[in-house]
Amino acid sequence: MAPSETNEAPPLSEPAFTGRAGASLSRKNPWQMTSERLREVYSSRLQPLLALEAGWDGLSAQPISHPAAAFLTHILMRLFRECRNLGVPDLTPLPSGGIQAEWHTVRGDFEIEIKEGWRFRWLFKDHILCTEGSGEGPFRDLIPLLAVADNL
Repeated sequence: MAPSETNEAPPLSEPAFTGRAGASLSRKNPWQMTSERLREVYSSRLQPLLALEAGWDGLSAQPISHPAAAFLTHILMRLFRECRNLGVPDLTPLPSGGIQAEWHTVRGDFEIEIKEGWRFRWLFKDHILCTEGSGEGPFRDLIPLLAVADNL
């Protein structure tokens, strides 16, 4: 059975993030929706960043680290699974070899900066309530991110 049929996590080792071919998203299967969004992030946004070489900024920027890309994939999988309306983020390479994921909506701005050592930093600005928040932590501290992302 495919991961979308068994409620198991889609395999992260395959670039295509396998799912059932031709299946409709109207079923609202969370794994299938997660797989579709991860596939879009990987193929159109993350894969080109992984091809950047040292000095991509014309100075001394490091190539995007594969651990940072893997960490981003894990975070996005969790966010997409828990926050079904969360769109695909814009990705920006960081000179340190990290990656920044950004969402900008009418409601607010949400950014996650992936750092080395399975750590991240996040920032949220709510344009409607005129509030903002930020935080930093290891992978296990994803709960604040889920609350923020679900409100975008």
